[in-house]
Amino acid sequence: MRIKGEDNRKTGHSISTKLTIITVMIIIFVVCLTWLLNKSFIQKYYERSKLKNIEDVYEQTGAIMNEAGEELSEESLEELERLATIKNVDIYIFNITGIYSRRQRVGIELVFPQNINSAQSPRIFEDIAKYIEGSSFSKENSFETLLESSDHNIYKVYNSRIKSYNLELIGALDSGENVYISSNFESIRESADIASRFLAFVGLCAMIAGAVIISMVSRSFVKPILEAADIADKMAALDFETKYDVRSDDEIGRLGNSLNILSTELEKTIGELKTANNELTRDIEQKTQIDEMR
Repeated sequence: MRIKGEDNRKTGHSISTKLTIITVMIIIFVVCLTWLLNKSFIQKYYERSKLKNIEDVYEQTGAIMNEAGEELSEESLEELERLATIKNVDIYIFNITGIYSRRQRVGIELVFPQNINSAQSPRIFEDIAKYIEGSSFSKENSFETLLESSDHNIYKVYNSRIKSYNLELIGALDSGENVYISSNFESIRESADIASRFLAFVGLCAMIAGAVIISMVSRSFVKPILEAADIADKMAALDFETKYDVRSDDEIGRLGNSLNILSTELEKTIGELKTANNELTRDIEQKTQIDEMR
């Protein structure tokens, strides 16, 4: 005899397949949403982080200079070098020695780093001078003011010559010196692009791994349900010999136990009905024989 439940089980979508599809769809949605948020906001987040980083460098530089006093010791120089390395910035502490021409070219004396002069590194002195003189940026540069305060300003500067952004801080220290801090901003863009590509790669791996894992896990859940369904099909065919092997106390275990109880009760009830039916058949036959004898 063909059981209708068997046809449904063979032609319908299994729970395992549905769980796998749902899980993959959720992973795709989460990865796409994360990628979109990363693409839209990580640049601004990095910019704020970099802005805070350069302000922290300014504060720590001021603290080091205040402790150093009038003359920088070897320990103070090492602290400044370590700070620049850890924070990945360039720090230049300088004094203004005067203005020497109608072109308003200023005299700059570097306090840190030492042993650097304008002949060796003219670009550094030009970068500092443009802020002190209040001159406009050259055609090869464009800038955006990110922060203005009473003692320091922060700018985002784009140099088209080298096609790179820098965050630059120019300010005065409580110790009397001035400070110029520069941090490469292009690395942030590169990091954001790398993070987006890495997220896409991780998302693809997570989708594949998730599909495999959920398929394996769902099968472990579906297997006992299929066993219970087979027992129910046999019960429908009045076969009560097979019993469900209860291996857990969870909902599936309770379902299997209930099937066993139902199977036992049905077998007992049907057996009683058969016995009653046989007795009724005998009574009818006896009554028929008595009537015929009369």
